[in-house]
Amino acid sequence: MVQSSTPLFAPKTSGDHADRFLAGLSPYVRSTHDFPTEAGFDLRPRVVSDHAFLYFKDGEGTFTVAGVDHPILPGTLFLIRPGVEHAVSPRSGSLYYMLNMHLDVVQRPGSDLLDGYQRPSAAYLRRIAPDILPDGPTGLPSVIRMPNPASYEHLFFRIHHHFAMRDPASRLRVKAGAIDLIAFLFAVGSRLDRRLGPTAEAVEAAARFIQEHASGRLGLAEIARQAAMSRSHFARSFKHHYQVSPMAYLRQVLIERAKMELMYDHRTIKHIAESLGYSTVHHFTRVFAEAVGMPPGAYREL
Repeated sequence: MVQSSTPLFAPKTSGDHADRFLAGLSPYVRSTHDFPTEAGFDLRPRVVSDHAFLYFKDGEGTFTVAGVDHPILPGTLFLIRPGVEHAVSPRSGSLYYMLNMHLDVVQRPGSDLLDGYQRPSAAYLRRIAPDILPDGPTGLPSVIRMPNPASYEHLFFRIHHHFAMRDPASRLRVKAGAIDLIAFLFAVGSRLDRRLGPTAEAVEAAARFIQEHASGRLGLAEIARQAAMSRSHFARSFKHHYQVSPMAYLRQVLIERAKMELMYDHRTIKHIAESLGYSTVHHFTRVFAEAVGMPPGAYREL
């Protein structure tokens, strides 16, 4: 669910400018961080000079953006643009697991020399304004609850993996990965309805249930019970909200998790298939190949 209509990218620009910007889009990723926080972690009010993509894989609390408080829940992404004050206040006893990335959405001369954590000057903000994505109908909100966190996490970890390698091929993959991630966020934003009613809230709760209990053994009847709907009504409502059926959504979650495990987990494919709830490795291989276009073993070698 999109929590706020506050745009990440400003100022407003014409469609022609947006087209010129997208034609020259070449992000510069300054840093990536994959870390669990310690007890008592907070983030004092601060302003940064680059774009900060701050994603909470786990933990609860309050995130303040430009003076507006937003709840922190697992699977929430906060998109902070240069010059916008933000802060984090954890819920008592809550520990965070965060996936963070700082970047310039358009690489400029001197991007590699900029300290993104410094407070930007007014002159700097005016200078980078032409390089910032437009807001309005084609922009991105400041707060996004991911309908499928596994997809975002896979894109992030692909960038994070290559960021640690400084060879030219890896640097190009980081840049390409950042473009993929921005495109993914636009796709997510275009699908989400900002005016949620009880049915949509029940469907989103069921989607979270899928994410938390994803397994090849999970069936439609069990998912529909989480939304307190009949299977047929739930299937129609879910597809209206997410543009895919509940079982296709479940397969997508499982495939994204399988991709991550194939990339970062050294267990055998048979063990990965079992951990994801597939009855046999042959069934897992067939489903994976249909979705990805190659078998798991070939994907692991990429």
